[in-house]
Amino acid sequence: MNRPVNMQRGNPRVWTAHTSRACYQGEKIRVVHNGRVVVETVFKPEASQPRAWFEAKGHVRVENGVLVVEV
Repeated sequence: MNRPVNMQRGNPRVWTAHTSRACYQGEKIRVVHNGRVVVETVFKPEASQPRAWFEAKGHVRVENGVLVVEV
């Protein structure tokens, strides 16, 4: 996998999704629930850190050190 190298070079294929059968690499990940996008990744190669993050519309809370996003 070339995720760190891709990020350093500005290659947008920085995201991976792993299943029991394969590892998929892509430019974006969208999490969809009931036909609605609830989480989407963002990659800005020209930005300083962070260059890559998740965006969601919801509420964030902390439970025993775990960040929980309710969408």
